[in-house]
Amino acid sequence: MSEPPTTGEDPADAPFQFGVRELLILQAMCAVFFALLVMVNVFAVVALFVAFLVYCMIPAKPERAARKRVVVDLCGGIVFPSLCIIYDPGLLGFDEYARTFFAYERAFIVLALLLQMSCLVVWLTLGRRLVRFSGLFLGAFLVGILAGAAIGAILLPLTLIGMLFFLLGILGLVPFFAAGILARCMWNAYERFESIAGRSPSMCQCLLGCMLAVFVPALLAWCFVQPVNQAIDKVSQQHVYRETFGFDLI
Repeated sequence: MSEPPTTGEDPADAPFQFGVRELLILQAMCAVFFALLVMVNVFAVVALFVAFLVYCMIPAKPERAARKRVVVDLCGGIVFPSLCIIYDPGLLGFDEYARTFFAYERAFIVLALLLQMSCLVVWLTLGRRLVRFSGLFLGAFLVGILAGAAIGAILLPLTLIGMLFFLLGILGLVPFFAAGILARCMWNAYERFESIAGRSPSMCQCLLGCMLAVFVPALLAWCFVQPVNQAIDKVSQQHVYRETFGFDLI
């Protein structure tokens, strides 16, 4: 059983546990999703994202608010960005010349996304114990918000065009959705630190978080540009579009 929230604590921020029924439902949903993935490829991801948007619109009961918030954060901030990297909706699937010319930029984008996902997982799981380091998460999440909005804006023309083909372009909304989740986590980090310390997080700590979110993936991309690009080529399923439509998405 979950512990009751303390006085003055947001019920949606209270600790919780998943029950056996929820885990069985999740297992069944994963089985159905992977079966659809084998049959219809990327359209299974589209269908899952549409179902996820519908789930987000359904109001949750107060006692289930924490559970729904974590599910939304994990799916919108980690699961769907990961699926977009794998099925590559026009961001990484350049032609051979572009992949060679933009090898560093390509590696940097993926490593920066992985760093944001890692920060989100750490904050969702250990955020209560890392309140003193909230400034670092504030800075990192701010970079993720700006990057998500920029990627979504770049993909917006493809998103609008792809919406005409069986809603395929709806995956272009994932960066905007992820940016919104990071914005909520950033505000949550700010509120937690302010409630405990009685002041705003240190500006130096926030700037350090921004720098780490930019320079760590930049340094890793510089040192491991070829292995990272080889991994992207193996994981990315750009050929799915070729098999489905007869041509590359880009």
